[in-house]
Amino acid sequence: MKKLVNGINLAVIETTQFQSVKVVVDFYAPFNKETASQRSLLAVLMENSSAAYPDRQAMTTKLNELYGAHYSVSTSRFGRLAKIHLSLKFPNAAIFHDSQLLEKAFAFLAEQIFSPLIIHDQFPDKMFEIEKKNFLTEFLSNFDNKSYKLHDRVLANYFSDANLRVHADGDQALIKQVTNASVVGAYRQMLANDETILTVSGNLSSQKIENLVNKWPIVSQNTINRKNIVYTQAIHELNKISMHEYGDQSLLENAYNFVDYNHLSDQRFTAILFSQLLGGSSQSLLFLSIREKKQLVYYANSLIFGQDGWMLIQAGLDKQNMTAVENEINRQIDKIRQHDFSDRLFSLIKNELITAIVSGQDYQNNTIDREVAGFVSGYKKTTAQTIDLINSVTADQVVAFSKKVIQQTEAVLINED
Repeated sequence: MKKLVNGINLAVIETTQFQSVKVVVDFYAPFNKETASQRSLLAVLMENSSAAYPDRQAMTTKLNELYGAHYSVSTSRFGRLAKIHLSLKFPNAAIFHDSQLLEKAFAFLAEQIFSPLIIHDQFPDKMFEIEKKNFLTEFLSNFDNKSYKLHDRVLANYFSDANLRVHADGDQALIKQVTNASVVGAYRQMLANDETILTVSGNLSSQKIENLVNKWPIVSQNTINRKNIVYTQAIHELNKISMHEYGDQSLLENAYNFVDYNHLSDQRFTAILFSQLLGGSSQSLLFLSIREKKQLVYYANSLIFGQDGWMLIQAGLDKQNMTAVENEINRQIDKIRQHDFSDRLFSLIKNELITAIVSGQDYQNNTIDREVAGFVSGYKKTTAQTIDLINSVTADQVVAFSKKVIQQTEAVLINED
């Protein structure tokens, strides 16, 4: 990663592996629930318009001129950080014998970033109101999904920090409060304060990319505090959540805190292997016991959120099996704590994880994501180093880690006929 004079951190991944060029621009700032909805609506506006391409039709026409390029803007949260993520993917110039394709693509991306459709300090009123209404409608539609609704309750009851109790898009009340002026303000704050990272992957010249990006306007010279990007919290009392909805399937979602966990260290691989062994793999204890052997659930898995120091166990089941499933989940966690699993199973879990990592190298997005995550977190390992670290984790280390995994929420959604 090289910091250019205009403040942009640039990484170029030169590779002949892919037939396309992928350009990603990420803007990082501390996550704050009060600005989450402003930044998310800004992402929508930056995706659908700019001064040069004021509507979706003009945008589509331009992307077609770039040989069917794909452009998107989104927001997400990584630990204590908020991210606005712009992505542009287009074919390698050699395929269409267009020597200016790279220049045209970067000019388009610069237009989207530095020349939004802001006229007299605001977005066009009609466009803004339509986009805000659509954004709120889409956000609320997520709650038609019962799993999303239950997870929303878990977030609100698990996190001690109020900022992390909302989704990356904020919540209904915050979205309603967003104004044209506040989104314009969020845009200006993004350029003035966010750390900017531009990552490019493809069969191209690093120097040519650097020459193009050096022509872009100046952005913030700020650097995020890498010592404070991940989130941890103290243990609190177990919260029990119960919801009742009409439907055919009940849901369970339990949250667990990792005590004394350091995601920016090799300990992350012990945590990952614990989750994989418990429920994150087709060979996992939960999958083999409550799904395959006892057939108590339609699905059961565990998901680790290392940057937040926690894990979820999720299951879909019939309501009459709820107590049995809860008991079985606790039993499988206790089995790990008592080292009641075979060396063969632990080896299978490792091999499955390593296979996923190796096969992931075939995806351009993964290559870029690893580069950016390594730079943002300050913790970066090559694929070979990652494999070595996974292989070095012992079963005893996973057992010791499991004893510091403490349940914090027990959430159920019971279906009513």
